[in-house]
Amino acid sequence: MKPIHLTISAFGPFAETIEIPFSKLGAGGLFLVSGDTGAGKTTIFDAICFALFGETSGSNRGIDSVRSDFAQGNTKTYIELLFQHKGKIYRIVRNPAYRRPKKNGDGMTTEVAEAALFCQDETVSTGFVQVKKAVEELLSVDSKQFKQIAMIAQGEFLKLLYAESSERGAIFRKVFHTNTFADFQQRLKEMEKLNRAQFEDSEKRLLHYLQQLFREESLDAKSLIYQAEAILEQEEKTFADGQKEVLHLKEEKASLSKKEQELTRDISKGEINNKRIENLEKAKKELQQLTEKKEEQQEAQMSLLKQRIAQDYIHPLEKGMLHEKEMLAETETQTLAFRKKLSALYPVLKSIDDERKSQESAQPKLNEERIRLKKMENDFADYSRKEALQKEKVILKQEKEALEKDLIAIQSKIKVLEDTISEVKTKLEEKPLLEKGELVLEQAKQGKKEREKRIKQIISMQEALKVDEIALETLRKQYKLAELQWKETRHNREAIETAYLGEQAGILAEKLQEDTPCPVCGSLEHPRKAELSLSAPTEEEWKKSKVDEELAGANLQEIASKGKEHSARCQVQRENILKFCSEEATSVETIQEDLTSIQKDINSLELELKTHKSKLLELSELEKVLEIETTSLADQKKQLEAIETKVKSNLEKFGLLQGEFISLEQRLEKNTTAEQAKLAIDDLQRYIDKADVEYKRILTLYQEKKDEVQKLETRLEESRSMALQGEKRLKQAESLFYSMMEEKGFPTEEQYHLSLPASRETLEQEEQRIQAFFIN
Repeated sequence: MKPIHLTISAFGPFAETIEIPFSKLGAGGLFLVSGDTGAGKTTIFDAICFALFGETSGSNRGIDSVRSDFAQGNTKTYIELLFQHKGKIYRIVRNPAYRRPKKNGDGMTTEVAEAALFCQDETVSTGFVQVKKAVEELLSVDSKQFKQIAMIAQGEFLKLLYAESSERGAIFRKVFHTNTFADFQQRLKEMEKLNRAQFEDSEKRLLHYLQQLFREESLDAKSLIYQAEAILEQEEKTFADGQKEVLHLKEEKASLSKKEQELTRDISKGEINNKRIENLEKAKKELQQLTEKKEEQQEAQMSLLKQRIAQDYIHPLEKGMLHEKEMLAETETQTLAFRKKLSALYPVLKSIDDERKSQESAQPKLNEERIRLKKMENDFADYSRKEALQKEKVILKQEKEALEKDLIAIQSKIKVLEDTISEVKTKLEEKPLLEKGELVLEQAKQGKKEREKRIKQIISMQEALKVDEIALETLRKQYKLAELQWKETRHNREAIETAYLGEQAGILAEKLQEDTPCPVCGSLEHPRKAELSLSAPTEEEWKKSKVDEELAGANLQEIASKGKEHSARCQVQRENILKFCSEEATSVETIQEDLTSIQKDINSLELELKTHKSKLLELSELEKVLEIETTSLADQKKQLEAIETKVKSNLEKFGLLQGEFISLEQRLEKNTTAEQAKLAIDDLQRYIDKADVEYKRILTLYQEKKDEVQKLETRLEESRSMALQGEKRLKQAESLFYSMMEEKGFPTEEQYHLSLPASRETLEQEEQRIQAFFIN
């Protein structure tokens, strides 16, 4: 993967949009990224990693805080990366979830995390998570492996150095595409395991047969197996000797028959006297009895020999054959069970896969619903505003009608009062003028008093601002000291970390032992080990320096946060002061002078009022009725003016509200209340959440069933292989059984079973009896 062009907007320390054209940095592919601490070097790598996988390059930086704190509210946060991979140009655009001001109305809203991957002008994938999966399949590495091999972030290199061999192996297999060899190695291991199991099975059967043949031998299992060939040769020799013994007995029988013939010839010649004849008859009878017994014993011996052959040579083979039949039947039963399970699982897996595909096809529509939800949330405040405007319009209309009634009534009262006063004015023209002057002076005094009060309030705000500015300056000094302390701890950590990493060779060399492979080069010999310097820092010192740096950084952040808070408060106070000064037509510089001038005006007005009151008191005794009517007229006029002002204000406000109401009514859906809009938003949110949960559930269930089917298919294949092996072993056992039966003179199984003794003990007892007969 080769980056070509990177665009960063409102990301990390970059408040605005910047572009990095990697293609213009040279064709050599090697360039330096340098700058001060906090300038944004690591942010470049964070942006590349975030664009590809939706994560930052370091494990200590999360994606929740990637939006720049210095960005304007309307500046969008996003990363756009153009890169080349295997001869193709890809473009990826990704933005995180972040809070931003609403486009319509007040308040904040959440920008949803989105991502899209393009190849040339075609869309490859969309969605924050889906694009991550597509990139992992394209690059053949995940985010963790990418950060370990392709772009190692600060502090992440040690994780690769200290990773387990299996983890490093998995990374390199993916990078160099050696999974085929790993699979081949695994298959060889499985074949070796299967052949070893077959070998051990054959060994057990051979041992079983040998133990059946030689129960009286005190040999262990391995000795029987190793001496099996010699023992079988000895038994064959014993069998041959038995055959010779049978032949010898037949020869003795022939010799006895010859002697019998000779005795018969002697009797026929009559050359033996009666006694010899009697003795001969007696001997003949005894010989005949012995011959009959011998023939019976010889026949019994031949029968026992057949029983011994059936017991020792054929019966073990028969048992082995029956055992193979049982094993084959058990394997076939197991195979049938696996087939039944698979037959039941295939429709389930297909149904789940169909549902998964259906859910995947529904994702674009679901994304459209998410966009619609975001728009509805943005419009929700407008529905509430529309209802509030409607209510305010009704209230203003009612107020207008009431004011018009009051206006007519007051105008009528004024007409009556003016007529009454007109009659009195001819007598006392001065009185109205004095009263009017008093009224004007009183109003002017009251206005000055109120302005004096407001100006004093502004001065109090200035004094409070000075206190806050002093506190802010103190925080700035504390921030500078904390920043110096943080930089010292950071430089100390960098120095210790550099020294510690530089001493890795020495640390690894201390653990090396002869005839033990080196974890770096794999050598078994270590003639020149790296030496650990005396000044090498320990891991504890390195970790402590990191902790010190983190504590100093946390203190710096805390002071900065307080500084921001005080600065914001001071800014608000300054703006309020300027606003109030503008309203009072004064400035911060001249406000004290304006206060003094107002106080002088108040004193002057009070003196002038005192003079007017003195004159009025002189006339009040004579013109009480006129005074009352005049006062009443003045009050009614004030009320009339106030009502006219209110009517005018009411009309203006109603016009503004009506314009805003018409604008909202044209843009929003008609006949829809804020409550209905809120219910629609909640219903749509529940629908999206339910769809997401269901999609995740289907994916998990599909993977579980797929794994289960694959395991059953593997076991079925193993069972089929075992069945084929069992059939071969059964054929071999049957061949051995029938060959041995034919070789030992048993033409049929029936004759073999007739010759098979009831038990080995019975056979041995008969053999001992026959042997005792021939010895005696």
